[in-house]
Amino acid sequence: MTVKVQYAPLAAAPPGYRDEIDRNDPAFSSSSVPVPETVAYAENSDVEPALPAYSDDPTGPAPPVAIAINPQLGRIPDSVLSSDKVTITTLDEGLNQDPAKLHSFVLQQNEIPPRPTVRLTGTHRERRRRNGRDNEHEHVTVTDFDVQLDLSPYIARSLNRGCGEQDWKFLSVVENHVKAYRGGRIKSVDAAYRDGLTSYAAPHLGDWTKMYCEDPNPLKSFTFSKDVSNLDTERLTSLLTALIQSTNYRGNYNISFTTTHSRIQILSPHWVNYCRTKTWVRWLFYLSMLWIFTWPVLWFLTRRYEVVTSVWPYALVDEQGVKRYAVASEDEWYRRYSRCIRRHLLMRRQGWITDEDLRLWESGVSSSTTANYIPLRGAGEPGVLGFANGLAHGVMDAARDLDAIRGWGADTY
Repeated sequence: MTVKVQYAPLAAAPPGYRDEIDRNDPAFSSSSVPVPETVAYAENSDVEPALPAYSDDPTGPAPPVAIAINPQLGRIPDSVLSSDKVTITTLDEGLNQDPAKLHSFVLQQNEIPPRPTVRLTGTHRERRRRNGRDNEHEHVTVTDFDVQLDLSPYIARSLNRGCGEQDWKFLSVVENHVKAYRGGRIKSVDAAYRDGLTSYAAPHLGDWTKMYCEDPNPLKSFTFSKDVSNLDTERLTSLLTALIQSTNYRGNYNISFTTTHSRIQILSPHWVNYCRTKTWVRWLFYLSMLWIFTWPVLWFLTRRYEVVTSVWPYALVDEQGVKRYAVASEDEWYRRYSRCIRRHLLMRRQGWITDEDLRLWESGVSSSTTANYIPLRGAGEPGVLGFANGLAHGVMDAARDLDAIRGWGADTY
């Protein structure tokens, strides 16, 4: 399957800072709220902590604003996205033959951020009757919630920077003393460095693209990675764990972080590499156990180049260890989304929580999905349907609040 990857145009410049906050403004964030040392909820309480008041000088510079990233930016023709959405693979002939084109391609992709995400899942085990028979039972795993949030707007400051502002992202080319795939089968340091020439200048990007394109080996690969640096996942895990526990959830939950669209692999246009990109071919080799023989052969024949990385900092750290965030700190991000996440966990949500969900929550709507949201008005009987809608939402909200008090999601045997 071919997946086209492209991002949206740059967002407009961030609005000026103001004292009076418009909570319906999509750019609203608590990026200037002082960060507490700990954020926690009462164990058996549905009371949510209030946001601290703003206290910054309104005459100061406007804070950075998270901008929406369209995952369609940077389209790569005839590319394939892996099942885990991490690796984009292309067998473009021009990128394998023209060093200038490959060099330009890497610089272009360096302008496109990866997509870091955080995922919260909760499951429990249930005992159910098998095939409707009273004397036969089985245990099944039930998913209570499975939500994901996109963190890429909080690393994309480079896409919204003003004139003269520092470009936060940077391109890193491997140094001589670092072990990496330099056109061989195993990682190694530079040959000149190994021979004792420590002052020898490391090859730059143009040198590597030329070496790759001039490599006569029929099976070769050039991999360009994108990393997110200085994101404190431990802090976010601690905050989100407290958030899940505040709902009195008694099942098994997991918080994980992944970075998708973070690896671009250029393969030489050889029939073997074409087969490697086909899902059915891979499954055929897995099921027939032929991979036991083919994997060593591919490892021996393929020359690998993995020497370039695009780094997108969530924060910059100076020599004193002080962090300067691209958009907002982990605690500020948590303050903005925590109440919305908590409500969606109690709703047994499965899917993405977006800024649209956040705006709907801030405007008083309890759900953004058509499956859970009842229209406020109906043609012909606006008053009756409006009353029924309010009553239905009140009952659902009361049921969720009751879950948060008595506990929910426990295993049943």
